[in-house]
Amino acid sequence: MFVPEIVIIHKMFKRFQNLMRPGALLVERFPKIRYLPGYTIELEKWKREESELSIAFRKNGRPAKLDFHFLGTFSRISLRTSFRTKKWHISPAQEKVQEELDTIIGRDRAPTLDDYGSLPQIEAFKFMPECLRWRPVTTLVFAHRALTDIPHRDICILEGAIVFGNHWCRLMAISRDPNVYPNPDKFDPERWLDGDGKIREDLKFPS
Repeated sequence: MFVPEIVIIHKMFKRFQNLMRPGALLVERFPKIRYLPGYTIELEKWKREESELSIAFRKNGRPAKLDFHFLGTFSRISLRTSFRTKKWHISPAQEKVQEELDTIIGRDRAPTLDDYGSLPQIEAFKFMPECLRWRPVTTLVFAHRALTDIPHRDICILEGAIVFGNHWCRLMAISRDPNVYPNPDKFDPERWLDGDGKIREDLKFPS
């Protein structure tokens, strides 16, 4: 049986999927209704639910479990595919990950959530940093509807047009900055580790 917080997570992502569809909200077709009294009632309800979820993440000793469920719901398929592709393609980094597992966990037990934080090679390899920097899994940002005609260079984006920003190009440009990520085309999880083998706090990757 799901705990209440996980039910809220699923509701949030269902709403997210629905809202990603252009024209999902009536206000997109009739912008002036946003000024009507009571228009924000449903939005305020959503905000309360998400605030309760944030509080739940810090209560009852369950933050790690809920975090993993939350992240898994959001990016499980794309990130897992990206991770496996790298695993086949880049064996030296994989060997270091295996060495860390053998040293910290050993061969007599399975990893648990208590081990999270003591496996920096795996954190740098699989989770957010190097996987998403080297090959971002997201492509387009939220759909936006043009409220007026928008001149842009030699074209005009007409009122009512649906516009998608190219998130992938932006991330690729940021992640290929050699001043921040030396030898940027190389898959190198160790760029995220400091001299003591811990995750660096001074290097972040935008989401």
